[in-house]
Amino acid sequence: MTADQFGRLVEAASKHDPDLARNLAGLFDREPDWIVGYGKARPADVVAEQGSLIRQAIERSHASEHVFRDAGFHAFASGRDVRKLTGHGIRSKDAAFDPDKASSTNIFASLAGLRAAFGLPIGGDPADERGR
Repeated sequence: MTADQFGRLVEAASKHDPDLARNLAGLFDREPDWIVGYGKARPADVVAEQGSLIRQAIERSHASEHVFRDAGFHAFASGRDVRKLTGHGIRSKDAAFDPDKASSTNIFASLAGLRAAFGLPIGGDPADERGR
C-alpha cells in the first residue's frame, strides 16, 4: 500500500469515523493529519507490503464502505473474492467489444445496430461530442 492510498483512507476515516482515523494513524505513531500530509508529499512511498490488516481494521468500522469509497476505491479483494463498492468497471458478460471505443465511458458505445433497429441516430460517443 502506498502512502497516497493510506493517506486517502485516513482522510476518509477522519470524516466518517474519527476513532478509526486515529487508530490507523497510530499504527505509525502519528496523528491523522500528519499521515494525510505525508501521503500527499510522498505518494509513491510504500507504507505496507500488504494492505490486508489495514483493510480488516477498516472493515470493523460502522462506516467501512464510506471510507473505502471516499478514499477512491471501487473494490477490494479478500484473497478469494472481490467486493465491488461502486458500479465502476462492471461490464455485462454479453457486452460487445469495440477496440475503437475501449476508452469510452459510454455503456451504449457499441450498440450501433440496436440504435439503427429503433431508428435512433448512430452517432459516436457523446463524450467525443463534448470535446468539439
